[in-house]
Amino acid sequence: MLSMREAWGWGWALTIGLLAGCGSSGTDPAGRATQADTAGVNLKAVIQQTNSWASGYCANVNITNSGTATASTWVVVLELNQASMYTSWNGTFSGSGSRKTVTPIGWNASVGAGATLQAFGYCANTTGSNSAPAIISPLGNGGGAGGAGGAGGNAGGGAIAGGGSGGRGGSAGSGGSVAGGAGGGGLAGGSSGSAGSSGSAGSSGSAGSSGSAGSSGSAGSSGSAGSGSAGSGSAGSSGSAGSSGSAGSSGSAGYTPTSAYLLDPDRAIGTLKSLADFRAKSRDDVNGGFFTFVKTDGTVSSDRRKGFVTTTRDAWAFSRAFMVTGDEVYLDHAAHALAYLFAHGWDNTNGGWYFTSDEFGKLTPYSQYWDPNTWKWSFVQHYALLGIGANCDATRDATTCAWFSKGRSFLDTKMWDSNASQLGYYDQTNLDTTGPTGKGFTATVDA
Repeated sequence: MLSMREAWGWGWALTIGLLAGCGSSGTDPAGRATQADTAGVNLKAVIQQTNSWASGYCANVNITNSGTATASTWVVVLELNQASMYTSWNGTFSGSGSRKTVTPIGWNASVGAGATLQAFGYCANTTGSNSAPAIISPLGNGGGAGGAGGAGGNAGGGAIAGGGSGGRGGSAGSGGSVAGGAGGGGLAGGSSGSAGSSGSAGSSGSAGSSGSAGSSGSAGSSGSAGSGSAGSGSAGSSGSAGSSGSAGSSGSAGYTPTSAYLLDPDRAIGTLKSLADFRAKSRDDVNGGFFTFVKTDGTVSSDRRKGFVTTTRDAWAFSRAFMVTGDEVYLDHAAHALAYLFAHGWDNTNGGWYFTSDEFGKLTPYSQYWDPNTWKWSFVQHYALLGIGANCDATRDATTCAWFSKGRSFLDTKMWDSNASQLGYYDQTNLDTTGPTGKGFTATVDA
């Protein structure tokens, strides 16, 4: 089955127009948004596909600030075309029909200099063959901008091969003619010809291939301007047209989901909220973290231990609940769980994660016969990263993401078998990471 990327023929790396800070905006010749009044801010974003199936897809939009100053906010205008959004996260969505305007929800408004923000995401069901989304810049429709008119000529609008829309032609002037080529993906517009004195018209550049813009010929003296046809690449004057892109091949039908929860994922939101709210009842606001063992109603049982594996799983559940619902109460629960894990779960002497503690954070055996706190178990090392990774994904918090890298580094340096003929993670080591032994389901599949 063709992936959505192959079927649509777009690269899931669309440069989009953004408004940053509070300055006015314009477009450069490639159709990108500029921030004329916001010094030092240079934003661009890419749409990143995260999942696809025969009748829909999910995607994230990541925003990068390559400038030297922090952007205080951003605005994205999204055209879904023949697709219908059914869930979204980390953004405020407005607008009717297929066009949506997306703004931050608060915590994700700022984009630091040199930083990349996973700004927001959404899932959509496709309703027709033209289901590729497009980003609308503040002054255009996402296509390339045509070349500006020379003195006395007509502006030529570029055409696009492979499905992109044409750029807008430049304005008319007096004197020379203009070839307004557009890139193959609707990104780059052709540059205008410079005006000359009276004479015969110079010839334009020949058509370019795969989306590079061709420049028009400069006007000669006393002649009329030459005209050219546009190819899929750059437009030329009196030249041959560029070659058009070939059509993608159709794919065979794949798996068709039948579950009501797969056909309408919003049905699961209520269940997810219910599960997260159930776990929230075990929160310990006095000593931190969440109790592992609870009664049937979710309240704390007489066993008041706190396992570090269940702590990180709580962080995972609350982080994902926040990403799906946008309710920052879950984000607070996730931060509460991780604060306890970071404070009590890490072995500051040898590195790696312990297994369980009492309600105050003091290490305690799981039972009188078994104490995983006296050795390192790959099961614990893998699962500790679960909640940390989900929260890093949801918030991009630098401290949380650094903990993820720290835990991953421990796994890869202390519990990985680097023997090229064996490889794999060991099941366990001594507390000081010496004497690694065993490989099996836990060390392999949980990894």
